[in-house]
Amino acid sequence: MKDVNYSARFVFLTAPTMEELERRLRLNNTFLEETVQARLEGAKDDIMHSEIEGFYEKVIINDDLTSTFEELEQFLFGKTIEDGLPVAFGEETAKTTEVIEEMDEVPFKAEGINAPEIMDVPMISDI
Repeated sequence: MKDVNYSARFVFLTAPTMEELERRLRLNNTFLEETVQARLEGAKDDIMHSEIEGFYEKVIINDDLTSTFEELEQFLFGKTIEDGLPVAFGEETAKTTEVIEEMDEVPFKAEGINAPEIMDVPMISDI
């Protein structure tokens, strides 16, 4: 994607260890064993790529959700959301952020199941 001139930031979020990643994947008991194993194998490749200089702009080890989010926020916006959104993101983004916060993640709920889990997409707390 870097080669097609998208305006994107390339960040890799990872668990502190493979053992911790496996623990997190098994925590909610929502994945089949073959899914867990496939994700662990994929993670090995992802971690290998994260060690190549320049492959990602930022590698963040998710050992604490709050500090991981703050580090990601700092990298993406140059400051935390609590400090206010950068002017570049404008009023519409600020309004959207307020609406999402008010909805309390309702769009991601489907009969008590998180949509990212249904789609087999890891959430930041899984990484």
